[in-house]
Amino acid sequence: LEGRRLLAFSLTPNSIAENNSIGANIGTLTNVSSSVPNYLAGAPIILSGSAPDNAFFTIGSGNVLKANATFNFEVKSTYSISVSASSGVYSDSG
Repeated sequence: LEGRRLLAFSLTPNSIAENNSIGANIGTLTNVSSSVPNYLAGAPIILSGSAPDNAFFTIGSGNVLKANATFNFEVKSTYSISVSASSGVYSDSG
């Protein structure tokens, strides 16, 4: 895609207590890549690709990552997701 670049995202905060409710807020995703111009500043971030744990999460308004499952630390303690951002003209993922 034209304008495609690898993005870096941050999640703040980046943890959730176990036995949470479905829909609980985890943190806000932000594009922190210094190599990407402002055309993606504030662009919606979505789950993308086939990362193994995408189904455990949703992304709400304001790019807030939300739980789509009840987490149990003893069963699984880390998760891997893939996200992307699009301005309507440019589309990037990280």
